[in-house]
Amino acid sequence: LWINITRKVSYITYPILFGCMLFANTIFSAIYGPSLVQGLIIFKTFLLIALWRNNYYGALISASGKSKWISFYSALNLGLVIIGIIIVNKFFSIKELPWVLFMSTTTLATLQMVHEKMLKIYLTKFLLKPFTIAFVISILLAYLYSPW
Repeated sequence: LWINITRKVSYITYPILFGCMLFANTIFSAIYGPSLVQGLIIFKTFLLIALWRNNYYGALISASGKSKWISFYSALNLGLVIIGIIIVNKFFSIKELPWVLFMSTTTLATLQMVHEKMLKIYLTKFLLKPFTIAFVISILLAYLYSPW
């Protein structure tokens, strides 16, 4: 059931994300105006985070009443974000900050799937399917190669 919901939601959200990524400059300019175009990279990186927003990845942990694990993973995620912010602040520019959030979101979802013993199912029944691969690659290419 969980993986089917993930797949069905992604059939809707991934094409929308791809369109948003392709037309990010137009969307961003329409919302914030052309004077704030330097924030476009942050907007586009947050669109990448939306790749993980197609389901809740701690559902089995929550449903089984093991809220201490949700708290643990949330605290770990917060720690990763804090460390990432310190590193970005020290060595990079603010433009890299959304990457910290993308990496922490990816880590959190992966750890929860490992805990639930769902990572293999996620990979084989969702992530490695042609639709998913095609859209993830398309979204990443649109991120990397579209004009800033």
